[in-house]
Amino acid sequence: MAEPYDHPLVKHAKIARAVLVARARAGLIQNKQANSMDLPHLDTLLTRLADVHPRSALVVTMRFFGGNTDAEIATALNIAVRTVKRDWHVARAWLASEYGGSDPLGIRVPVVNGPKNPSSHAHAEQER
Repeated sequence: MAEPYDHPLVKHAKIARAVLVARARAGLIQNKQANSMDLPHLDTLLTRLADVHPRSALVVTMRFFGGNTDAEIATALNIAVRTVKRDWHVARAWLASEYGGSDPLGIRVPVVNGPKNPSSHAHAEQER
């Protein structure tokens, strides 16, 4: 029996999250903005969010780390786009309350030092 949410886009987003967080922990992340994001802290918060709202945490992972659109997430998770949007808003509110009142997802994903890694994050932002 396949795991829940065994879609390739889900796997890609989880791998992207793990790689970015590992690189942040190793000091290989370069932020272009003055108000840099603490990816390991965000990872910890997402793990805690998954205990309370597992699908919302997965929506954040897919959208933020995977660069997926709402429609792609809906297809991968077999839910309606409206549900994806609702989960996104629930997650952002929860994360903001845990992140000291600011929205940690309003900050762009940092640039990874080393070989260039194509990211669909900017492209996905244009599609929303």
